[in-house]
Amino acid sequence: MISQVIPENIAVVGSGETQGAIVEATYSQPKRFERWGVITCLSGFAMLLLTVASIRVRLPFNDALGYNLEVFGFITPWVLATAFLLLIGGLGLALYPRLVKILSKLSGV
Repeated sequence: MISQVIPENIAVVGSGETQGAIVEATYSQPKRFERWGVITCLSGFAMLLLTVASIRVRLPFNDALGYNLEVFGFITPWVLATAFLLLIGGLGLALYPRLVKILSKLSGV
């Protein structure tokens, strides 16, 4: 977060902007993290739901038509692992600004 805020602040100061623009650039970062976290988390959740739905749709076709789709046996663990990582990463990004605010209040900074 700091590595992104400092170049933005230097760019704002170098362009002759006011101190208010610097403060606005600093406070827009947590909202950006929260927004990207929600998008990432929802993407992971959608992947989980689509994987479960595809498995539920595949099972009757295996029984009724006798198809054996081995592709799902190979792809499903990778998709589930990716979805789980997106879900956890998105939650972390969404909660990061709140955690920083809570920890800064506790430390008295």
